[in-house]
Amino acid sequence: MGLQTALITKLFNAEMRTTHITGIATDSGIELGKLLYRNINPPSDTHPVVTPHRARLTILIPLISVFFVIGIMDALRFKPSKHTTKSLYLINAI
Repeated sequence: MGLQTALITKLFNAEMRTTHITGIATDSGIELGKLLYRNINPPSDTHPVVTPHRARLTILIPLISVFFVIGIMDALRFKPSKHTTKSLYLINAI
């Protein structure tokens, strides 16, 4: 799935991958990496200036947070059966 997402993103110059949590996590990681990257070398053809897309981060960080919070909420309201425990679902949600 990740290879397909990466290939389609490169071929069609996709801005964001928001169809799956893996795409959101990938895009968030890329932008956070750009945010933390220090441009030590002067800009050239081989070393372009790396700048984060802050507007994209303001969309992706809340989106991934909502996925996380909803996963915890669903695990908390899950009614365990005689074969499962609630703690098992909480661990999986985290």
